[in-house]
Amino acid sequence: MIQTLFVVNKAGGLTFVRRFSNDTHALTQNDYLHLASTFHGMQLLVKELSPEHSNYGFEGIEVLETASYVLQAFHSMTGVEFIVTADLKTERLAEFLVREHRGL
Repeated sequence: MIQTLFVVNKAGGLTFVRRFSNDTHALTQNDYLHLASTFHGMQLLVKELSPEHSNYGFEGIEVLETASYVLQAFHSMTGVEFIVTADLKTERLAEFLVREHRGL
């Protein structure tokens, strides 16, 4: 099940957030802003440090998996990042992000 969708501009600012599940702990708007800017900063660091090139044409974090959830990222050609968090069993998150990108 998809939990949260974030859209982050190329400067690292949160432009859109949507919760899909009430099962997760509700965060404040400020918490969402901090998460988005922190992830954007991590993306920039990983892009500089990573020797690997992405299948999607950008360097950075594509998937981050923990014991309780998965985070999937899509970086558009314009620099806008689409980030989704979901349960571990959720499939096809990359396709979901591409559809969201095309829908905006």
